[in-house]
Amino acid sequence: MKRDPIQSITYTGGSMKPILRDGDGLTVEPYGGRKRRVGDIVVFSDPENNQKIIHRIVSIHKDGIRTRGDHNARVDPWILEPGEIIGRVIFACRRNRRIRIWNGPPGHIHSLAFRAGREMDHFVSSLLHPSYRWLSRKGVIRKLFRENFKPRILALQRPEGVEFQLFFKNRQIGRRRPGAPTWEIKRPYRLWIDESTLP
Repeated sequence: MKRDPIQSITYTGGSMKPILRDGDGLTVEPYGGRKRRVGDIVVFSDPENNQKIIHRIVSIHKDGIRTRGDHNARVDPWILEPGEIIGRVIFACRRNRRIRIWNGPPGHIHSLAFRAGREMDHFVSSLLHPSYRWLSRKGVIRKLFRENFKPRILALQRPEGVEFQLFFKNRQIGRRRPGAPTWEIKRPYRLWIDESTLP
């Protein structure tokens, strides 16, 4: 039996963070005769607009296969047939590094651990959010560490406009998408940054 060739595609979006990042080059292996498993990261075409989607299998039933992005709150609305799945992602290429993607039970455990960690983060954030906002607004931390904190701004031309990215040392700590009214700044860096000074 002739096997379909391994494919290479580029991942875009944020629904599979943190395991996949925007711009990752993905190696996609067809299933052939192998079974689809819960925990597999798979490529399929969106039944509504035919665009390729990369999400994780979260359940397999006799009526079909359900998927969800690791970073999404809800399971995808569609039910897939096995033949609708193009293949599973086995490697991601990022900055000249080849990263193995775990599928099946290890991938499922990773996904559950990420979701549990995110829920805990949301809970702790909700408790600390008033204090964090107050400190950010007052600029107390900013005044104390002004000399040691000097971020850099990078401007990138995108098809939809200019995207600004904010870096501290070699770490991206924020960005402003084209047309967005505000910056997205990672915690806790907003404590050090006066957003009114940014483009």
